[in-house]
Amino acid sequence: MTCVHCGAPANGSELYCSACGLAFIPDPGATAPPRGRGVSGWRAPGAATLAPTSDESRNWALAAHLTALAGAVAGGIAAFVGPLVVWLLRRGADPFAAEHARQALNFNLSVLVYALVGLVGGLVLTVLTLGLALLVLAPLAGVALVGYAVVSVLGALAASRGRPFTYPGALPLVR
Repeated sequence: MTCVHCGAPANGSELYCSACGLAFIPDPGATAPPRGRGVSGWRAPGAATLAPTSDESRNWALAAHLTALAGAVAGGIAAFVGPLVVWLLRRGADPFAAEHARQALNFNLSVLVYALVGLVGGLVLTVLTLGLALLVLAPLAGVALVGYAVVSVLGALAASRGRPFTYPGALPLVR
């Protein structure tokens, strides 16, 4: 058995490659996790197998997620700028970082669309209910902000560990 990331030989009892440190991915024909191995070393057939080629690749991918979070904290609308810059710089040279940046960019553009739709809808509901809708909308906005932060941190953690990540609810705006 060999590591699909670096080609180093390995025995079947190891969860991570001793050469590159990434989780082993078994034969693409496998349909269930092998016995005696953790689920972290298995991916479903057809799942993305992009692996970072270096620490620099992981750092760029991590930057895509963290710059989006920093942009959201700084004002919200600029949250897509960091992932856009990372995607433009790395899309030809680094597939791992480019994919993470694309995912972060799609998510942040989707959040911007959802926020604009929610703002317009919230204003209409607030006017129609003479302000009573704010009793529901304000806490809902707080929950959405916490959810945004949580999934952004989860994306950053996946990037730092060399794993793929897909944001929930992201529209495929950039391909």
